[in-house]
Amino acid sequence: MSNLCYHNAQGVCREKDIKERGANRLESSQALINKYPWLDIGDDEYTLIDLLPDGWYDLAWGLCIELRNALPPHLIDKYKVAEAKEKYYMLRWYDYIDDFGEMPEDIVDIVCKYEEKSRGVCMICGAPKPKDQPFCDYCMESRNM
Repeated sequence: MSNLCYHNAQGVCREKDIKERGANRLESSQALINKYPWLDIGDDEYTLIDLLPDGWYDLAWGLCIELRNALPPHLIDKYKVAEAKEKYYMLRWYDYIDDFGEMPEDIVDIVCKYEEKSRGVCMICGAPKPKDQPFCDYCMESRNM
């Protein structure tokens, strides 16, 4: 966990929320992987979501929930994410179907929607931001960027 102080859109510090999320990580990682198998990165303590910027935590969970609801039951264990990362200030979600099956169009649409949505979300605090910046104005100013 970073020592930076994270703020939401109202300027309220989110550091406590982020620390609590870290404290609960061990207890919940296996439960999350059971429900969302594509989050498994082969580590008992962390999931794929933990590798993303903290400000995208809610965004990433929204994506996972929509994917879980849209995936046909026979594809839940076959759906995989090769990599999830930030690139050019937006989320990149590289996914595939394990048996080289065709990706359902609604899954492609959901991933594209969240990748585009991430362009307007600060990677540090989750507040709205200009699409051509990595951070919101508050986080940019507070870090003298």
